[in-house]
Amino acid sequence: MQKLLIPVDGSAHACRAVQDAIAQLQGGAALELHLLNVQPALDGLAQSFVRREDLDAYRREEAAAALASARGMLDAAGIAHVCHVAVGRTADTILRFIEEKGMNGVLMGSHGHGNLLGALLGSVAREVSARAQVPVRLVK
Repeated sequence: MQKLLIPVDGSAHACRAVQDAIAQLQGGAALELHLLNVQPALDGLAQSFVRREDLDAYRREEAAAALASARGMLDAAGIAHVCHVAVGRTADTILRFIEEKGMNGVLMGSHGHGNLLGALLGSVAREVSARAQVPVRLVK
């Protein structure tokens, strides 16, 4: 069984990736689904103004909100999945997760920006697909 990672940020783009995974599973694919939400890290100065407990609670709430749609879609389809939350720079955290958890592939929603706009804005999907050592499929 292939371990498939779907990074989820609560956006419509992420939901399209989940819909794609549901279609693959309904088509007979043998996949173990893992949803990952990455919460941003705060720099040292910002952390000094926020209690650790408050920051942890905030991140849990934000992660739950970001994962809610994807979880609901998978639950409605009767598809087992595992949810994960991590903290850090998004692309680096996704790449580290892929390696540490032995993922066989990644399915990501893409915002679909053109090359110029994507180059100017940067793109987590673009960075993950360029640096990942496993296949990455982008869904628009």
